[in-house]
Amino acid sequence: MKGLKKILTGILAGAMALSMTISAGTAMKANAAADNTITVQSAVEGETYNIYRLLDLDTAGLATEDTTEDDAYLYTINDTWKGFWTTGAGASYITTNTVGTRTYVVWKEDMKSGAQMEAFGKAAAKYAADNNIAPSSAAIEVGANAEAKWTGLENGYYMVTSTLGSAVSVASTPATKNNVISEKNQGNTTEKQVLEGNTYGSTSDGMIGDLVTFRSKVVIAKNSVNVVYHDTMTGGLTWTGAADTKVYTDEACTEELAASNYAVAAGTAPETFTVSFTKAYLDGIAEASVNLYIKYNANINDKAVVATAETNTPKITWGENGTYTGTPTETYVRKFQILKYDATDSTKKALAGAKFQLYTSANGGDAINVAVSSDGKTYRVVYEEDKIPAGYTVVTDKKMTTLDNGTLHVEGVDSVTYYLEETDAPVGYNKLTERVAVTVSADNSVIVDVPNSSGAVLPSTGGIGTTIFYIIGGLLIVAAVVFFVVRRKADAE
Repeated sequence: MKGLKKILTGILAGAMALSMTISAGTAMKANAAADNTITVQSAVEGETYNIYRLLDLDTAGLATEDTTEDDAYLYTINDTWKGFWTTGAGASYITTNTVGTRTYVVWKEDMKSGAQMEAFGKAAAKYAADNNIAPSSAAIEVGANAEAKWTGLENGYYMVTSTLGSAVSVASTPATKNNVISEKNQGNTTEKQVLEGNTYGSTSDGMIGDLVTFRSKVVIAKNSVNVVYHDTMTGGLTWTGAADTKVYTDEACTEELAASNYAVAAGTAPETFTVSFTKAYLDGIAEASVNLYIKYNANINDKAVVATAETNTPKITWGENGTYTGTPTETYVRKFQILKYDATDSTKKALAGAKFQLYTSANGGDAINVAVSSDGKTYRVVYEEDKIPAGYTVVTDKKMTTLDNGTLHVEGVDSVTYYLEETDAPVGYNKLTERVAVTVSADNSVIVDVPNSSGAVLPSTGGIGTTIFYIIGGLLIVAAVVFFVVRRKADAE
């Protein structure tokens, strides 16, 4: 993967070129040749590498036809590492035989698997750290040449460690006096996505105040140390906090990693927050690598600007200088425009003074809070009134008013459907009786035509006009009946 830092991922058990055996009957002489080299190729720039001689090496005189190469190289315990080999973790890997003042070692046949050698390297590295054992040669901080090389080494069995967290054992003998170790191409990475609707991707949009959900995949290689995830949000996003940030072991984010395995903390500017993985968790990684998923939220705040991406950048660090930066996500807010005009005018005569409130539903609900620019041209959605941009004033009645050219601009919205309710019509025009739907586009190009008709509102069927006629008609009928009854009575008398 491009830009990927390389790390040491395991113990190279096969680097022990020789089996260590005892040949008590062979005449021995010490050979402290100091002309060996050990080189780590493709080392990680900026990391520090150290080398330790775990065992000394005696060589027999000239090998005879009755001896093997293994018989010619015999390893002995030195004083520095005596505790590790006799009473420490190293004791389970070898058998010993003491001849005179020297103790010779033989590696157990059933302790040579890759997993066993990996455990051995970790144990030896821990012993060195716990007992403040000095390296056998000067530490090397890797430069641009990506190489760590030690020369003039005495014969012996060596361990190489790095600040990336891995340990490698290698035998150095007259037969293999120029040892080369190559790091494997596996490192730690991170990849961030943002939720848009029901799908995670690289971009999203929303209204100022909306909650945005992020998910970062983190790949941690075995034997990594000091692994920390870093998250940096731009000013238009507000992280919801540590309590709302969780680590999961599955992509669906249903299986949470035990909280004891990591710690979430607010970051130091410009970073927003960090997630640090514990040493115990990292030491317990048995696979070549593990995939974890960090899920968290942020609100789009009042600093968000139309057509400017609010980015969220992931980074993972490990060792002393291991680092990998992922691709940022982008989150946007959108805008639209209203054109208010006379419906009876073919030239669309602009109407000033129309007032609207903005809603997220066709009926009911609360009008959205807005602020207006000092020139009255632009309204923007408000999340926190005390944090609106300079030059804007909160509109207390939430009403937006068209200018002389019949327009008003609304910013800070999502690319969804909103609804405009006309609260005040221009003088001499009828107020709209229903809300107007506005579907915002991602390219910010929407212009909503809102026509108004002039003239008084006439009563509809069943209104007060017909009611008056019904009442008057009813009264006339009653009066006629009364008159008829009275007249008949008078005639009868």
